[in-house]
Amino acid sequence: MQKEESNFSPANGPSNVISRIIKQKYDEPSPTWKKVRLELRDRWFREFKKEYRWDMEQDQLIRSIFYTKASRIFKNAMSKVRHGQDKGTWIPQLVPATLDQHWSSTEFQNKSAIAKANRAVEKGASAYCGGSISTATHFEKMTKELERQPTAWEEKYKKRREEAQQQQMLESASSQNSHVASIDDNEIYIDVVGSGNKKGVYGLGVLSKRFNSSTSAHSAASQAPVVHQIEEMREIIQKLNDELMTKRVKERTLEEKMELLMKTHEEQSERMRKQDEKMQLILQQIQMNNPASGSSNPTTNGHHKGDQSRDDNAKED
Repeated sequence: MQKEESNFSPANGPSNVISRIIKQKYDEPSPTWKKVRLELRDRWFREFKKEYRWDMEQDQLIRSIFYTKASRIFKNAMSKVRHGQDKGTWIPQLVPATLDQHWSSTEFQNKSAIAKANRAVEKGASAYCGGSISTATHFEKMTKELERQPTAWEEKYKKRREEAQQQQMLESASSQNSHVASIDDNEIYIDVVGSGNKKGVYGLGVLSKRFNSSTSAHSAASQAPVVHQIEEMREIIQKLNDELMTKRVKERTLEEKMELLMKTHEEQSERMRKQDEKMQLILQQIQMNNPASGSSNPTTNGHHKGDQSRDDNAKED
């Protein structure tokens, strides 16, 4: 195995292996990659090392790439389970209840909506068309299709054309228009071989400007629905952020009230304890100073009885 452009080479095989390892060794209620314990991540990586071999000098780099791909695969797997696309038979029996509780929480719902809106703004068309694949993956795909390695022109042209098709799909969906404009090959050609921001093409001379003017007008018109959608997404993000902030303020207010109630309760308990101690001391002092009434002196009583006996004997004599 080798690393290529912060990816594995080959690109697809390791991803399938990582997905299989995660599903076979997932044994804790971790709904997100951040909550997966480091021990479990290392265990997954050790299983991955059993499948592939590489130079030890690249071990840390391979580990870093592994974690990056594993986090993406884990996130996609959990997303499929959450949306019902995967029945989750690989998840241990007691774990789904914890996952459902996490996914149904208000905090997760808000974060999920904000993240979805952010992805739509940042990625534009790619957010709705499955995202763009890496150059290495696209190169391997074309190699299989052509049964030979593609030229640099074939690679760049086809990749750019596929991106243009995805862009058109988004524009058609956002504008609810069934008509899809044809792809401008001139625009793709100038975009691939153009020199920097000037988009000048060697050998075309002044014709470059003519092609640029026509493609620029087409691009400006095609980007209008996307710009409108981005603005809508920004408004949604702002609204969700405001709602999340309001929720946090309410939660903080409730926490402060609970802390105040707990403090008041503790103070009252302490006062009652001190009062009880004082009452106990007072009762002890009363008992020491005032012994119980009604107690008799046996010696005195005995003396009186003896005198009475002697008086009776004298009378008899």
